[in-house]
Amino acid sequence: MDPNEKDRFDAETAAMISKATAELPYAFSVPESYEQFSAHIAGRSAAEVGIILERIVKCNHPSLADGNKEKLAEFYNFLLQFVNDCAASFDEEAKGDYNLEHIGLQVIEITIPFLFQMTAMFQAKAAVAVQGVIKEKFDAFAAQNRKSIPGLETLVFVKLVLLLFPASDRSE
Repeated sequence: MDPNEKDRFDAETAAMISKATAELPYAFSVPESYEQFSAHIAGRSAAEVGIILERIVKCNHPSLADGNKEKLAEFYNFLLQFVNDCAASFDEEAKGDYNLEHIGLQVIEITIPFLFQMTAMFQAKAAVAVQGVIKEKFDAFAAQNRKSIPGLETLVFVKLVLLLFPASDRSE
């Protein structure tokens, strides 16, 4: 039985609507909470997470409006938490198209350039935020009765400190 023209039109319209709702918006406001940020990236591929981060940073650049610098400084903390969550949940054997266990390291790799870019915008606040995370990791390690090798989430932050705050500046 051939579908009539109206049925074909309805099917095409439904397909266009579902495709449009799956697309990423062009402008993102800075998330006000980590939960709101998580909702933006839930179910997205690593490439889509990179696009979302790029749009958040570019659409809310400090030169565009007053208060954006403070909003991005708070968002910086969310990104640090996100990197920690990705590293803590990474499992190379995980299954599925999207789960942090499977794409965690890819997402960390995509996130680091944005952390670097934002660190240049507000060095002092970024240093305090990263220092707080490192102190938290050290306190957790010191509280262990039986010392063990630090986890991936700790090692990622040690490497992140070296990338974001190099001991020497060779760009001179």
